[in-house]
Amino acid sequence: MKYREVQIFALFDFAINSGSGRASKFLQSVVGANPDGAIGPATMKLVAEADPKELIVAICEKRLAFLQALPTWETFGKGWGRRVKETEETALKMVQ
Repeated sequence: MKYREVQIFALFDFAINSGSGRASKFLQSVVGANPDGAIGPATMKLVAEADPKELIVAICEKRLAFLQALPTWETFGKGWGRRVKETEETALKMVQ
C-alpha cells in the first residue's frame, strides 16, 4: 500500500465525520499549504513530501483538538476520542 493511500485513510475518516471542507483545510494547514479547502497539485506535492507517520499523527491531533473544543465534547467526547485514536492506530499500522 502506498503511503499516500494510508494518509488518505486518516483524512477520509475525518471528512466523513467532520466534513470534507474542514478535513481539507486541516490537511492543508498541517502540510503548510494555503488552507483554502481546494486540494490541488500544490497541496498534493506537500502531502507526497511529508513523512507519512508524522502526517497521520498531525492530522489526528488536529482533529482531536477540534473535537475537544466543541460544546458537545462532554456528551460525545469518549466515542469521538476513541474513533480518532483507532483511526490513527489503523493508519499507522498500514504504514508498516
